[in-house]
Amino acid sequence: MSGYVRERKFIGPSVRADLCLDILNHYCLPDPRHPEGTIESIYFDDHGLTAYWEKMDGNCYKRKYRIRWYPGTGLLPGGQREAYLEIKNRVVNAREKQRALFAVERGLLEEADLSDPRLQSALYDNAFAAGLRIPGDLVPTVSIRYRRRRYVCPHTGSRVCFDTDLRTGRINGDVIPEIGPITSSLVVCEVKSAIHNEWEWAGSLFRAGLKLSSFSKYGEMVHAIINGGLS
Repeated sequence: MSGYVRERKFIGPSVRADLCLDILNHYCLPDPRHPEGTIESIYFDDHGLTAYWEKMDGNCYKRKYRIRWYPGTGLLPGGQREAYLEIKNRVVNAREKQRALFAVERGLLEEADLSDPRLQSALYDNAFAAGLRIPGDLVPTVSIRYRRRRYVCPHTGSRVCFDTDLRTGRINGDVIPEIGPITSSLVVCEVKSAIHNEWEWAGSLFRAGLKLSSFSKYGEMVHAIINGGLS
């Protein structure tokens, strides 16, 4: 389990993505281990969408549950792959992540219908094995994929992520309307730091059209699904 870190998010239109990347490439250094890649997650919620409504109601305390993997990496023999069970806790703008690595059938994560009970079993079996406590009524709700570039701010040590091409993959029609794939028109710059910092490049992001805002990829996409698509 990691400790709580401060997380701030800059949100803006995807048409400004190239300009924002130029700014980050100028001021920051590429992450030395994983400078970029694709991320996909299956988010779990209950049938009342508690995690979604925590976001929409502006609760100070929020919690999300997901299985996350990195397409194109983490492949194992015998048709399996590495994946992570993650529990993300947020208190205002501080967050803590609990994470457990496990092996799972590749096709199950990447191809199975979200109503497949094996996905629910993958969540609970691996949570039990890792000693993580989760509610007993969670079901797969939606899968979300995006492209992430990772940086390190050389002056503050802050970790910076820039996310583009945010889209849904599969939707569990037993929980929310199955309306088909949705692609967001937003980009997200996330900054993680153990303490509050001022970043010299923040002003450039503001001038590029981004703004500081609370944002949840899960909340954004489920809201779009419930309301019939992004406006």
